[in-house]
Amino acid sequence: MAESSISVTSLPCAVCKFEKWNTEVESSNKFGHEHTIEKYEDLQKSVLSGCPGCIILHEAWVWCIPDQHLRSKAWLAFNIDTSKMYFHLFTEHVLDVDIFTLSGQPRIKHIASASLLPPSTELRYNLSRIQSWIEACERLHKRCSVVTEFTPFRLLDLQTDIQDCIKLVNVPNVRYVCLSHCWGSTRSKHLTKRENLLANQSGIPLLELPKTFQDAVHVTKALGIRYLWIDTFCIIQDDEKDWETQASLMAAIYENAYITIAAGSSDDDDGGFFAEPRDAYTKAYKFHLDVNGIDHEFYMRYAVPHPGEGWPVGRLLPLMTRAWTMQERLLAKRYLCFGHNEIFWECQEDVSCSCTIAEGPFNPCDGEPKFHGCEPLKYKSSLLNNLSSNDLATLWRDLVHEYSGRNLTKSSDKLPALAGLAEKFQRVFNCGYLAGLWMNNIREDVSWRTSGNDAPFGRMRKGPSWSWATACESPIIWPPIKLHKTFQVTSTSIHKEINGLTVHEYAKGSHLTIRGFIQPISIQTYVNRDELEKVYPLVRRCQVVEWARRHSEHSQLLARRFGSLVKHAERKPRDKAIEMDNDQEQTMYGTFFADYRFWETEEELRGTLQHVYFLFLGSETDTDPLWIDGMILRPRSGQWDESNVCYERIGWLRYCTLDSVTESDRTPRGTQSTITLL
Repeated sequence: MAESSISVTSLPCAVCKFEKWNTEVESSNKFGHEHTIEKYEDLQKSVLSGCPGCIILHEAWVWCIPDQHLRSKAWLAFNIDTSKMYFHLFTEHVLDVDIFTLSGQPRIKHIASASLLPPSTELRYNLSRIQSWIEACERLHKRCSVVTEFTPFRLLDLQTDIQDCIKLVNVPNVRYVCLSHCWGSTRSKHLTKRENLLANQSGIPLLELPKTFQDAVHVTKALGIRYLWIDTFCIIQDDEKDWETQASLMAAIYENAYITIAAGSSDDDDGGFFAEPRDAYTKAYKFHLDVNGIDHEFYMRYAVPHPGEGWPVGRLLPLMTRAWTMQERLLAKRYLCFGHNEIFWECQEDVSCSCTIAEGPFNPCDGEPKFHGCEPLKYKSSLLNNLSSNDLATLWRDLVHEYSGRNLTKSSDKLPALAGLAEKFQRVFNCGYLAGLWMNNIREDVSWRTSGNDAPFGRMRKGPSWSWATACESPIIWPPIKLHKTFQVTSTSIHKEINGLTVHEYAKGSHLTIRGFIQPISIQTYVNRDELEKVYPLVRRCQVVEWARRHSEHSQLLARRFGSLVKHAERKPRDKAIEMDNDQEQTMYGTFFADYRFWETEEELRGTLQHVYFLFLGSETDTDPLWIDGMILRPRSGQWDESNVCYERIGWLRYCTLDSVTESDRTPRGTQSTITLL
């Protein structure tokens, strides 16, 4: 523990800018301005002058790096223009530090008030806080308090005549809790099937359940609620019709639950709810600093990670890596997640957590309620009726980006696990929904690419190649491009009529009719893979050979039937224009993102990419020279007639054209064609 007594002078500090630490927060600046201190020695000198800001930063530096030799090699970054200062110490690793005061204590404006973490997430340490969240939510939040008469067809009754037993019941108009959990590899012997449905309606011994289910019962009872919905028991798992019926009600089940409780730190049903946080989070370092005669008590600990903050979520919140659980979180009116280090609260109007709660029941909020460093996806998902059409479409794509990187036990669940959210969006979109895309925004929705994560050979799922849902398990990205006016989706054809949102169908046989500029190209990958390609195995740096001779649709059809449009191009230096026979060829560099692994060897990949088509979609307007983006297509064998060629999409390409950005509105290269995309 350290104690210092100093008087603040009016002179500004060139090292820590302490004169700004008590100024008003710049609400217009979302992230503030980051400041750095590159030399520990500079901070030491300023400490001797009595600067309180430098004393605080010095305490953090010494506490994080006890070794004096290593300390001198580090540097520090901090932010003083938001309501919560952050500190990053850069050594061989990045050390994130929280500095805070306790509620009701003297503080500096930009140093937040927070709470000390309890030694465990067990209810004996946290129930009173959970109850305060619920009480405040009921009292303050109109959107969270809407009462409906919906009740799931089956619920678990936790108050039966048989001691230490629960049972399946069908009761109308009751308050109930939903459980969100990772199935993992464990399976309860009482998992509901057709053969034991009657037995589960008679009674299920509580002590024979996996730990997660026992804890869920314990938490539900502690909240004073009698009924609990767990998919394992409330859906007949070997009855396809019942599974589809209950899956189609998933939005209603989670939206109408009084609260959803989540076993966030467990990767299977044996892990349970409760955990003990790391000492680095619970054992905070305390020091005193007297500023102008007022004693300030500061605490310091390593920053506690929050959901969606960018850290490796799987280590601390395995639940957040699962696909099904995303909509369970976003649909719930109240969501209580038991993490490895703390408990998180999210509802439709506020968020809170064990580490940052201060004066009020919920976290301080500068606009949209969210955890520090995270996107407010849940809050936005609760306000769909208030969003513009553009904001609604952007939010859907943000959700798909978050969802598409999550894991599924059954690959075929890609769309069903998002069906509840899709149903909620359709109430506002009021348009057709097909394979994860919205017909009102089909031109933008189809303009996606993968991140390039590794995948096994072949498409993950059957369905249209233009849907992100048939791509590899990888976060889906919508590149920041300006779509060109020549790219249009002129019609859609649905082979099998989809009834509402029966999204278990992957629109087999459906296709898009697209009007745009298409050009034969060769993509030449490099023999030596760079670091990006090693991290993302479905990404390839490449040279792109444009073939400028214009081909009619008919000649393209004949060429694809009987031979290649282009010759095998030898590897050429980047950015060099060359001549080959009478075909004008220009070689440029770019990056190819495969939709899935359609090759088993590098030789097979290089052979396929020698003869592909580029469908121009748009350009990146903030770069010079001009970069353009589009789909990489190949003809689908046996799927053509004399007037049209059917293509499948296999990837995305961005490459540098060497043109100026002022030429971005020029007529694109290639032939303007109408094609069918399967």
